[in-house]
Amino acid sequence: MTFQCVLKRAAILLVFMLAYSLKGFSQTDSLRFYASQLDSIYNTWVSNPDTTLKTDSVITAFLHVNPTSKIKGAGTLQGFALTYNTPEINWYHDLARVIDKDSVGFLIKVRIPRKIYDQHKMLTCWAVWWGREMQVVKYGGINMRIKLMLQSQPQRASVYLVPHRIWKSKFENTPWKEHIESLSDYMVDSDQTNTSVTIDETVYTVVFKLGNKFLIRTHYTRPMDTEPTQKVTADFQNE
Repeated sequence: MTFQCVLKRAAILLVFMLAYSLKGFSQTDSLRFYASQLDSIYNTWVSNPDTTLKTDSVITAFLHVNPTSKIKGAGTLQGFALTYNTPEINWYHDLARVIDKDSVGFLIKVRIPRKIYDQHKMLTCWAVWWGREMQVVKYGGINMRIKLMLQSQPQRASVYLVPHRIWKSKFENTPWKEHIESLSDYMVDSDQTNTSVTIDETVYTVVFKLGNKFLIRTHYTRPMDTEPTQKVTADFQNE
């Protein structure tokens, strides 16, 4: 077991120990069951990670997790854990923090092994929430729905995907070009163009950066049933 795995295991076990030791802990049996489920999945992954996925290429996924009534009261959402378990694949994603929240839900960015994306479209999603007490909630399935191809001429441009509502409220009227690091959470980190990501049915502002030049596109995402693979292009040579 690597040192990194040891730290991960220690962290998640500490979370659960704290949760159960807090005074006034009043979670239902189902929440305890969810916590033990995730702990079991994690321990299985630590002891026998899917080595075929370690060498697999990844695809960046920008996904919204809808709010749920299962989380009650004020507190701080720590993030979401994603899992995928079959007899052939045992996969666990580190706790993914929330990048932003808008009317669609909580926005997260995760790196999905391409093998899983190509073969399966549904992951199991868990929430870890810290308020007066720790809650581990099983959200259920989360869909990796639409493949968005990002292309530029010339290639090797960096790309940032920002939900359009968030772009309008946080970035559009700011000097973001002089502070490009403010967009770092939204950067496609699997590759430079040409590349692809997976998204849900949300309108996105797509920022292409090549050297000191920027091109912006608004992508009006079509339904998956109509167009499961979509494309955004930028031509730096002719603009």
